[in-house]
Amino acid sequence: MSYLDAIRASVPQPLLDAIGLPNSQAQAIPVASVEVLLQLVGGATCPTDLQSKHGGEWKEGQEHLTARVGSAGLGKRARADGVDGGEQTTAANGSQAGPSTKKAKVELDATTDAQERGEPRYTLHAISVSSPIRKKVDVTITTTSILLRTPSSSSSENNSETALAHPPIPLASLKRAFVVSNLGKNRNKPHWTVILTAADVASKRDASSQMQVVFGVDHAPNVKELFATTDHTKSSSSRTSHPKGTETLPLLEAFLAFLPPHVKPIIASETSQAQIFRSSSGQPYLDTYRAAKEGSLYFLAEGILWAESKPAEFFALEDLAPDSDDPSLGGVRTLSATGRTFSLYIRRWIREEKGESKEKGEDEDEGILVDETEFSMIEGREQDNVMQWVRRFKRKFGQRSTDEKGKVGEKSAAAPQSNGKVDKGKGKAPMTIEELDDDTDEEDEDFVASSEDESSSSDSEDSEGGGAGSGGEEEAEGEAENSDEEDEGDGDGDVEMEDEMTAERHPLLRPGAMPRMSKAAMDMAVAMVTHDLTNGEPEDEEDDELDE
Repeated sequence: MSYLDAIRASVPQPLLDAIGLPNSQAQAIPVASVEVLLQLVGGATCPTDLQSKHGGEWKEGQEHLTARVGSAGLGKRARADGVDGGEQTTAANGSQAGPSTKKAKVELDATTDAQERGEPRYTLHAISVSSPIRKKVDVTITTTSILLRTPSSSSSENNSETALAHPPIPLASLKRAFVVSNLGKNRNKPHWTVILTAADVASKRDASSQMQVVFGVDHAPNVKELFATTDHTKSSSSRTSHPKGTETLPLLEAFLAFLPPHVKPIIASETSQAQIFRSSSGQPYLDTYRAAKEGSLYFLAEGILWAESKPAEFFALEDLAPDSDDPSLGGVRTLSATGRTFSLYIRRWIREEKGESKEKGEDEDEGILVDETEFSMIEGREQDNVMQWVRRFKRKFGQRSTDEKGKVGEKSAAAPQSNGKVDKGKGKAPMTIEELDDDTDEEDEDFVASSEDESSSSDSEDSEGGGAGSGGEEEAEGEAENSDEEDEGDGDGDVEMEDEMTAERHPLLRPGAMPRMSKAAMDMAVAMVTHDLTNGEPEDEEDDELDE
């Protein structure tokens, strides 16, 4: 079907006759008819000479044409890569730079579903947001989501009609909320930072876990623009401007009070953190580096928060590796080379889901992997404060809730002592010989005990043999037979011992294994061998023949 046939099928016939469109394609179309036809297809108003008789048909024909064309005909046609005028760009050296990475602008307007937006509850006006966008917006919390809107200049403006700067963020997707105190970018005035996260760890594989809302405001703003809020739950939900120097923490708490019950805000301030953690400078955090990124670590009663750097990450107490006699296996440990600075290592448990081992034919339970994160360049004077926090909360490391304990059970508590259950993570240091030796202490004791039993039995046999030497030949023959039987029995024991002496059961048989021996023990062993070789006599000084 041609375009002209599609127009004929959509426009009423009386209107086509009035326009002068011929019924056959063989006939030529007058120029005047083409002009009116273009007005019809382009959505223009009906000409005055046709309005009186065919005004309704004109409107009906345009509606049919719009429905036939659809929304696909209203936008730009996508061009293929490499076509002239397409999306490829040319570099300065003349080479093709590949398809343009320009992102299409997201259309955010009043067409967003009203149910997705929800009913507004509280709004913070003109707030500087650093995530998920970097812009000054109005932050509104509703019954179902958090909205980031373009700031409204007029106090009487209906906020529900303000354009959105970002798609609505569902409240159900949020997991944690933090309000932490710091000195801001300029390090000269107290600043509150609000952090809303969808997960403790932002995973590259899960886009939903990467959603974080981060914005900040001074403790007591002292600027020309007054800090403004709107409480939509009140009968007179008008914009309220607060005087200079007003404390903003109560206003932030009022905003966070509308979060769902499963999200409990955690506030880290100088006063609330005084009994939990306090740095040498009186702040509730430590300045540190994670790789090349500068940020802050907040030591809370619920865990450790890495903030002031994207993305934020939270190490909950129940996710940390349990405290161990071996410091290298604990959830939090410190290491200092010079004493002026130290590094902090946090070990997080990651539960491995079932499925991979069963695909290989093995019947293994849910395992535990360990991921270790390093934070460096912390001032050495803060090490005692960190260890004091560790001593206070280390008993809660790895202690999960009642529901999660039913899934993991006692197996999780014993995971660091089981073979193949703990992995230090990609790029982490291999297990040391001490750790391998600790895993097989019980097997080593069994091995030593069996050798002692054999030596004692052989001693008793020798004593019995010495007593029987004074007997007759019959007793000697009987003793020989018994010794043969015993030799056969010992041979069986050796076979069993060979079965036990495998790399999986003994650490010294594993690749790269070395026995633990101190320098003093090695010196003593060398001295003993030297003494035996010289029969205990001191070495005589040899006469130099050249002196004679």
